[in-house]
Amino acid sequence: MSRDNVKHDIKYDISTNTKRDIRTNISYNIQHIINKTSNNGCRIAILNERCRDSTCTNDIDETRNKRTIQPACFGLFSNHRRCDLMWTKNKKGFTLAELLIVVAIIAVLVAISIPIFSRQLEKSREAVDLANVRSAKAAAAAEYMNTDMTESRTYYYDAATGTVMNLQAARGNIKGYGKSHHPFDQDKDGASGTPNTGEASGVVAVTIKADGTQSAKWEFQGSVEVSSANVNDYVVNNEGGTYSLQFKQGSLSYVDIKDGMVLMDVNQKSQIKSISFGANNLFQEDQNYHKDDHRGVIFYTKEKGSAFKDYSSLEKIDFSGIRVGGLDLTNLQRQGLTKLNEIVLPTQDQLYFDIEGKWYYINSEGKETNLPAGALDPKNNSRVNTKYNKELKGATIYKKS
Repeated sequence: MSRDNVKHDIKYDISTNTKRDIRTNISYNIQHIINKTSNNGCRIAILNERCRDSTCTNDIDETRNKRTIQPACFGLFSNHRRCDLMWTKNKKGFTLAELLIVVAIIAVLVAISIPIFSRQLEKSREAVDLANVRSAKAAAAAEYMNTDMTESRTYYYDAATGTVMNLQAARGNIKGYGKSHHPFDQDKDGASGTPNTGEASGVVAVTIKADGTQSAKWEFQGSVEVSSANVNDYVVNNEGGTYSLQFKQGSLSYVDIKDGMVLMDVNQKSQIKSISFGANNLFQEDQNYHKDDHRGVIFYTKEKGSAFKDYSSLEKIDFSGIRVGGLDLTNLQRQGLTKLNEIVLPTQDQLYFDIEGKWYYINSEGKETNLPAGALDPKNNSRVNTKYNKELKGATIYKKS
């Protein structure tokens, strides 16, 4: 009978270097550990060895080091005693799916907790600001009574010292301490204004009238730059459903207007009836517009056109608080400024521009004086030039009907 026709299990006993034939489907288990070098130089440690047919699996379970021996199946039916073993570490850990699940759970928890944390943080900021408003009112009332004042007076509260001071002292000494970012309500919160705009922190100004009534508002220290992000904050809702755009400083702050083109970002452009640049506004001097003199705020560029375009309800512009650089009013019809009939000029020496239509001003003698004809279109335009006509500095010009 040939060796291939016999179905049997063969157990190789390393301890005796002999083969033992066992009948088919009989398993042989060795319950002891043999640690010995075989004839071919392989060092083997076997526990609970189980061999069947021509496949072998050897497991080792040591106390401190778990390993799995996977011997390459060699010719068990031959006389070869070659031992070819692969030793691998059995490292236990998390699968990729388990890790992804954990990461997803953490992401969900973070997404839920961040808004809650932000709301609680904003509430704590509001609580601090409300406490400062109450302290400011108490300190202002005490100061008002101690000085026996009989007229209206405004006090500025310094949260660092817990005292109030007048305007001149406040401008140089008080640092902003407003923290919350939502607007305050006079009736609900006891003050008006926004404590913190994200760019500047406010201070509490308390006004006490002669009859003893108090009012408080948040004011900003230093300058506040006008940008596309906050230009709509200067829109004032007037009675009758109309709007005006008022750039005016607070008692402690100045309005910093660096680019007049931000007027194009106002939402209610078609409803604005007047635009006012109050006194003491800051401006950006642009020396590149004209090389021979300093200019002011630019309201016109070749790329964007006029900043006043589409202000269809605009009737008045007050430039008295700034210096004007680039300005194009040569075609009011094309820009939609059909209702513009009054302009307050700035008090600067060198300002010249053409404006569509016939315009006049009231001279020092109280008489109407027509503006000269325009330089570009003498027939249809008028010319403003404060360099040659000093009476136009700070004057108001009116459009003839």
